[in-house]
Amino acid sequence: MKLLLNKRFYFYLVSSISWFFLIVYLLIFYKSVDVKSPTIYFDKIIHFILFFIQSFLITKTYFSIKFSINFFKMILILLLIFCFLIEIIQIILPYRTFEYSDLLSNILGSVFGSVFGYFLVSK
Repeated sequence: MKLLLNKRFYFYLVSSISWFFLIVYLLIFYKSVDVKSPTIYFDKIIHFILFFIQSFLITKTYFSIKFSINFFKMILILLLIFCFLIEIIQIILPYRTFEYSDLLSNILGSVFGSVFGYFLVSK
């Protein structure tokens, strides 16, 4: 059982680290080209999905070794700090823009992803 737990932990750990670097690349380093999006709020949906998956993976990573509501609160706080930092960095970059709606999408994705991961683990 312990070996299975370790495999699960390392799978989610590597996945969450990889997804973290993908988010940083896409939201900070990638210079997007103006392409007509299929919907008005397409980029907000992308922000939500990126942060939903990130927070879900991180929640599953840490709950695969320890299950605690205090741990959950700490994870959620760190994810929210990450959301703010990504958007604050975009203020500085000349090829990126800060938008409150992006920040809201990031926060909602993080909260819903963490809560979804928490409910999957707690059952």
